[in-house]
Amino acid sequence: MIAFLPLPGGHIKLAERFVDPAFSFTMGWNYWYNWTLVLPAEISAAAVLVNYWNKDVNDAAWITICILVVISINMCGAGVYGEAEFIFAYLSFCYFHSVHSLTTCPTDQSKSLPSQVRVTTYSSVE
Repeated sequence: MIAFLPLPGGHIKLAERFVDPAFSFTMGWNYWYNWTLVLPAEISAAAVLVNYWNKDVNDAAWITICILVVISINMCGAGVYGEAEFIFAYLSFCYFHSVHSLTTCPTDQSKSLPSQVRVTTYSSVE
């Protein structure tokens, strides 16, 4: 729908145009209510996750750092937000790729799979 009719205001304005202004109003409040619950939960989960490795620093410090990062990204324009999204996605890809590589590649070559593996197929019809 955005490609068909690009409106400023995103999905909430699309609901106003195609459904009803009352539905758009309700979507806006639900969007706000969702993020007032989700954002603190995600920030506190990030603080608990970081505290797993570094128990010397209080959770409040990690929560403050996360809030400052979120506020500073949101205070900038869409270009900075897009770059931050790209950087975080790249770091996430590198992290998961390295974890996958470390957990699936054998480190001891003597315990790797043999060069010829016998594959047996079974027929369900006798």
